[in-house]
Amino acid sequence: MKNEHIQVYYEEAEELLQKLELSLLELEKTPGETEYVGEAFRCLHTLKGSSGMFGFDKISEFVHDIENIFDKIRAGKLTISKEIIDLTLNAVDQIRLMLNDEEDANASSLLIIEFKKLAAASQGAKSTEQVN
Repeated sequence: MKNEHIQVYYEEAEELLQKLELSLLELEKTPGETEYVGEAFRCLHTLKGSSGMFGFDKISEFVHDIENIFDKIRAGKLTISKEIIDLTLNAVDQIRLMLNDEEDANASSLLIIEFKKLAAASQGAKSTEQVN
């Protein structure tokens, strides 16, 4: 029974990654479209939660930092950019590798560093705005 659930998780994870990619490609064409930002966030949020629920903690933790960026975009604290889209598309590839136990740990770490820089920059911008 457990293997059946894990198989369903893999199938759903792939579906979420495909939806996420489509949302990102649409955001590339229409960066201000909040519908696609919301879709990307929901895909990430669901993937994070289901990964944690099935014991794929590494994937859950990896996705958490990406989800935070899209939450900031939804809240108006960050603006979607080509950099964010490209980083997220690279993260999708990395998640697929993680699902197949082929992760490049160095690439994962570098991607997370970039997402954390974006998050920190959005905090810095907020702090600057409050001071001015």
